Amino acid sequence: MITLLLSLPKLVVLVVVDQFRYDYLLDFKGHFLKDGFYELINNGYVYTDCHHMHIPTYTAVGHATISTGVEPRIHGIISNHWYNRKKGKFSSSVDDPDFEKSPRNLSFPTIGDHLKVKHPKSKVISISLKDRAAILLGGYLADVVLWMDKDFKFTTTGYYKKPTWLEEYNKGLSIKSDEDEIFKGNYALFELFKEAVLRENLGKDEFTDIILVSFSSLDLAGHRFGPSSNEVKSLVLQMDTVISSMINFLNGNIGKGEYVLIFTSDHGVAPIPQRLGGRINTKELKEELNKKLKEEFKVYPAILDISSPWVFIDYSKVKGDKLKRVKLRVKELLMGKDFVLRAYTSDEIMNLQPRDFIDSLVINGFYEGAGIDVVYVPKPYWIFSYEDGTNHGSPYFYDTHVPLIFYGLEKGKDQNRCSITIISKRLREVLELP
Repeated sequence: MITLLLSLPKLVVLVVVDQFRYDYLLDFKGHFLKDGFYELINNGYVYTDCHHMHIPTYTAVGHATISTGVEPRIHGIISNHWYNRKKGKFSSSVDDPDFEKSPRNLSFPTIGDHLKVKHPKSKVISISLKDRAAILLGGYLADVVLWMDKDFKFTTTGYYKKPTWLEEYNKGLSIKSDEDEIFKGNYALFELFKEAVLRENLGKDEFTDIILVSFSSLDLAGHRFGPSSNEVKSLVLQMDTVISSMINFLNGNIGKGEYVLIFTSDHGVAPIPQRLGGRINTKELKEELNKKLKEEFKVYPAILDISSPWVFIDYSKVKGDKLKRVKLRVKELLMGKDFVLRAYTSDEIMNLQPRDFIDSLVINGFYEGAGIDVVYVPKPYWIFSYEDGTNHGSPYFYDTHVPLIFYGLEKGKDQNRCSITIISKRLREVLELP
């Protein structure tokens, strides 16, 4: 792939659509606008077989992998929420005791961080409906990071600068409910995108700026209604309209040929379980395992938490040689469940020579510093959920295969298997970063 830009772009726009499966580009192509997804596909560089090469395929993990260009085993974000041994409690991927929310749990710099180190006058802005998406895309040195709070207003924390124009923008928001967030969220975020570009004067000097936008509405709808629903189709087409408007806005305000736009997703989603597959109730699973471990090892509860697919054992109750035996027994018990394909102890993962793609994705998702004890992989079409609707998180194609299009560089198509980490690699080349 050869960059056609004769100089550094004025602006880089990274668009991540939460839970956008690759096959949506194929399933709904007959309904796309000529200057929306069709424009990206026909005049961009399309990777047709791009995957998230890790588990679990969750929002926080996917966004961190996109922004850093390394796998969770390096960047340390292993889920949306998990049992934090240092804090001794279940916590969010972006929890921070000092600032409430920040990128403190991220162990590797983002593409925006690399840019700010080399060019401090470049601006980096990250926005989303979700805090974890905005923060983990933006990273440590971002100038502005915004997300929607429980009152349906865009906000930030003391870790980042609060824009002077934000309060005024929030007054015009029409989102008042969860339903509004699903069906109006894309438009609200696009309006915020335009406001940020104009108010922060992005792309107006010799230093390249980056704006990262994560659209969350499709994920909210997909969980509730499933990937084959009319609601998901409606939001995919709504996103097509947003992409069309975004291209026209950028052409008018930055200049055609003066910006690079990347379109991708953080993960896909499984079909709603019916006759094939089912739902894994992790609360019931944890209690069942703890009861069996109590009978055999006289310890209760031996398992602190199951943050699927990770199992955390209580080190205050299980120590030394007993810990090894408990890990192995948990693995055996999990392998005895009809919904589990594989299970691994942490000791096995540390020395695992991958046999296939499942082993590889397990290794890539395993962060040694998290204190994980056992990992389990469900069989296809089994999801981590005890509610209606569906979920994602698995190593299977419906969760890992996502679109990736670079627009503003060479036209073309790459049909080779690639990892989502290629985004950071390509952007470092485009921006002439180390």
